[in-house]
Amino acid sequence: MNSTTFTLSIYDLSSISLPFCKIRIYFVLNGLNISRYLLCLISLNRWMITSRDVGIRKKSSPELTR
Repeated sequence: MNSTTFTLSIYDLSSISLPFCKIRIYFVLNGLNISRYLLCLISLNRWMITSRDVGIRKKSSPELTR
């Protein structure tokens, strides 16, 4: 292990700074939740696009969403 790696591994800001730790956890957890939410919306949109019902397909048109 060289000295640069050792020096960087000693200073873990999440173990030293409580606000940094909380902010990091906040962004990680929100990123996961947002990605799950967007996957659900994408799945719903794909279902609407491929539906046999014309009314459902029209609800997913770009003209309606603008």
